[in-house]
Amino acid sequence: MISVEDVVKYSDMLLSEIDSHKLDVTYFEIVTMMAFMYYRDNRVDVAALECGLGGRLDATNICNSKVAVISSIGLDHCEILGNTT
Repeated sequence: MISVEDVVKYSDMLLSEIDSHKLDVTYFEIVTMMAFMYYRDNRVDVAALECGLGGRLDATNICNSKVAVISSIGLDHCEILGNTT
């Protein structure tokens, strides 16, 4: 588990950059970037990531993976993505 101190450290760094560049980012994008920074700084060799809403604009798409697992698709975000699979 990431410590409260690390959450504060990474959120301070990111929020400072977001404010200085006037970026429009989502909560999920901020938390995903914090996780990637934490993994980098702690030299994590393997991480299991779950995508957000999915699609080409999902924050987890910046990750270069060697393995991907596709599970069943739910319709829990129909109000955003539509109701077809």
